[in-house]
Amino acid sequence: MLGLVSRMNSMSTGQVVAIWLVIAIILGIAAVVFIQNRGDEEASAGAALEEGQQLVQVVRGDLVNQITSSGSVVFPNRVELTFGTTGTIGEILVVEGDIVAEGQELARYDGATVTNLERDVAQAEFDLQRSMDTLEELNEPASELDVVEAKAAIAKAELALQDAVEALEKVADPVTQEEIDDALDDVSSAEESVADAEDNLQDVIDDHADKIQAAVDSLDTAREGYQEVVANFLGQTLTESEYLLTPEEFFASYDIDLITFFSDDQLEDAVTSVLPLAPGPQSELDDPETPWDEFTVYRWIVLYPGAIYGNCEGISTGPQTVCVLQEMDRAWNQVDKAQSAVDTAESNAFTAESNAADAIERAEEALEKAEEALEEVYVTSDDLEVQVKVHDVAVAKARQDDAVAKLEELNEAADATTIALREAQIKANEAELAAALARLDEVVITAPFGGEVSAVYTEAGRSVNANNVGSAVLEIVDTSVAEVDARLDEIDVLNVQVGAEVVIELDGLPGAGLPGVVREISDTGENQSGVVTYPIQITMRTPPLLQLREGLSATATIVLQQELDVLLIPTTSISGTIAQPTVLVDVGGEVAERAVTLGASDGFWIVVTDGINEGESIVSTGGGADAPNFANIRTPQLGGLGGLGGAPGLGQGRGANLTAEQRQAIRDRIRAQGGAGAGAGAGAGGQRGQGAGQ
Repeated sequence: MLGLVSRMNSMSTGQVVAIWLVIAIILGIAAVVFIQNRGDEEASAGAALEEGQQLVQVVRGDLVNQITSSGSVVFPNRVELTFGTTGTIGEILVVEGDIVAEGQELARYDGATVTNLERDVAQAEFDLQRSMDTLEELNEPASELDVVEAKAAIAKAELALQDAVEALEKVADPVTQEEIDDALDDVSSAEESVADAEDNLQDVIDDHADKIQAAVDSLDTAREGYQEVVANFLGQTLTESEYLLTPEEFFASYDIDLITFFSDDQLEDAVTSVLPLAPGPQSELDDPETPWDEFTVYRWIVLYPGAIYGNCEGISTGPQTVCVLQEMDRAWNQVDKAQSAVDTAESNAFTAESNAADAIERAEEALEKAEEALEEVYVTSDDLEVQVKVHDVAVAKARQDDAVAKLEELNEAADATTIALREAQIKANEAELAAALARLDEVVITAPFGGEVSAVYTEAGRSVNANNVGSAVLEIVDTSVAEVDARLDEIDVLNVQVGAEVVIELDGLPGAGLPGVVREISDTGENQSGVVTYPIQITMRTPPLLQLREGLSATATIVLQQELDVLLIPTTSISGTIAQPTVLVDVGGEVAERAVTLGASDGFWIVVTDGINEGESIVSTGGGADAPNFANIRTPQLGGLGGLGGAPGLGQGRGANLTAEQRQAIRDRIRAQGGAGAGAGAGAGGQRGQGAGQ
């Protein structure tokens, strides 16, 4: 051919035109002959076909089975950050939406907090040094000079005591020294009893304070649960006084008749009120004159698929029956029990503190009596000088005891128990110093990884209690790792495995398919209006320069099975039985039945592994490749699952009488409130659509 073209390039224009004219005539004659032969063949084959049948060729191609699921983009790697110790925020260095790097400083405490923590470190260092010095003294033997000085101090104290006793005897006759000693001992013992009673009172106060706080925390939790129930049914926030009312008293205070409040009598008004607002703001429906939210009440009446009653007394309830009063009674009983526990804890604390205070009073009375008895001893001599001498004796005796104790310490080698106690104290001081240093290091919050500041919960000048739940200062999200939260129905979930490849399309990036992989499939399904779905997480592989946003709508296509370069025929050409399928093959213008071996199918095409060859013509009864299903052999396929997310489904129950336009309007209204879901029907080409409430 190249030679012909080369020779034509060397010819004149007239010669070239003549040659092309000859070629065109030859091709035209060949086309006419082919068309005539083809028409004869079709006429011959067509004579054997019945009405509605046509010939299609066996082709070679790819068969892909896949499913789709709708969801949204989330960033799974997120962490709430707070300070590791209690203090006051001095400065927050970022705002919501800032992009930060790993290790970047995000917030710091104020100077006063840092100063207090530095003081704690200094005190811990001092305590540790003192404990180390004490242990060192225990391990050092006493010097000879220290022993001699201690003995001299004892001798001096004994002489002073003897002189004091003799002086007292001269002025205190007939009071004996034994009587004086006994009176002094009684006073000392009474003073110790008072101190012990005061210590016991403080212990009682501390112990019951913890118990009261635990009861108060339980009451707060119960109140939160009660508030959630009231908000769920009425959209109302309780006042402090309303926590003390039973549900019956609560409804009576607002003159609410529960028999009609949630009844079908309001269905027409509810639908009429809700629809004109969709998807308008909820505030236009809420009546400011009532403490409850009309939109919340009407949504239950319009959307809940089962039966809802204000009071179920005397009513036979079913599995989808909701009783408002029963739900509120259950939550309020928890509040009532928790309040009783608080009252009991406070009463027990009052009783224990009263008993401890009585013990102090009794000890003080005993001390007062002992002091009166000692005073009587003094008064017996009727001489002020006796009182002075008695005090001199007491002082001399105390000095003697102190001198003897010091000598015993010098002569007594430190035993193993004492040394072990001192070493344990040193370890405790070291631990306290380490903790103080750690608290000092936690006055600054730094980013644990690079990402975006998704939330800032507080501001400079606010106090932070690191031990309290909910003390987070800010939240940071790793935007480099994105996932899609989606759902699979209970049929498709059995065909999907962790690690399956996924193609993700974002509504915000139409036509751009992003690769992904199934990371996790929930073991537990969720039943919504009789439809069971399983949450799945799909990890996305995003290009480095693509900046995604959380909440973007996404559609994930999961490949379940694919067979490449296989023989395919339309499913409408299959006849015979499931055990032995057959096809009708055109053989020289005659139709002959032939057994075939079949493989996988997508509902439109089916793989043939044996029985026919590529290029052969077979009979189809439903439009060939465009046929939607099997003719005689067909496995039923289920469509996708629609969802309404946070609202009751509209396919049954009270919503069943609404028109399609009304249902869509309510869905749009609920979606605008953040509780909407997305649903999709069966997909073409063998895809099964997925719907899930997100």
